[in-house]
Amino acid sequence: MKIVRILYCLIIIVFFTLCCKAQRAKVEIGEFLVDGRSIDCNYDLTISVNGKKIRPRFDGSTFAVPKQVRAGREIAIRLVCGAYTISMRPLGQNRFFAPNNGRYIWKAGIDSYPFEEANVPSDIEDKVAEVHYIKFDPYGYVGTQLQIFIPKKRKFAIERNTK
Repeated sequence: MKIVRILYCLIIIVFFTLCCKAQRAKVEIGEFLVDGRSIDCNYDLTISVNGKKIRPRFDGSTFAVPKQVRAGREIAIRLVCGAYTISMRPLGQNRFFAPNNGRYIWKAGIDSYPFEEANVPSDIEDKVAEVHYIKFDPYGYVGTQLQIFIPKKRKFAIERNTK
């Protein structure tokens, strides 16, 4: 009887171990903001892992993280929301896999001056046209933010000598 109980417990442990490993990490894009306004769109995401492009399918605003991301060394993304595009690289695997097998919620956007969502250092604020950002918020944990500063285009004055 004791052996049957031990075998039963081992079977349950193996079953739950296989079930848990079979679950894939998921990321939800909570919202996409442009200058503080939420944009309603269908997302198109391309994840580049070690040079290979992967386009995960969305279920609403959630996508399953491709298995290749876990082994990736060079990870980049291109997120399209309507007429707006954000490209970020390099991204670490930790941007896809939340602590304790949790789910990340990404809040993405584009912020122009005066910056409301982005944190732009005051010494470069006058040189930045817009900021592309993604906030990575795992459930129950303090998140992080990745920002890319898009510089203002320089205007060159053309001088003519009129003699």
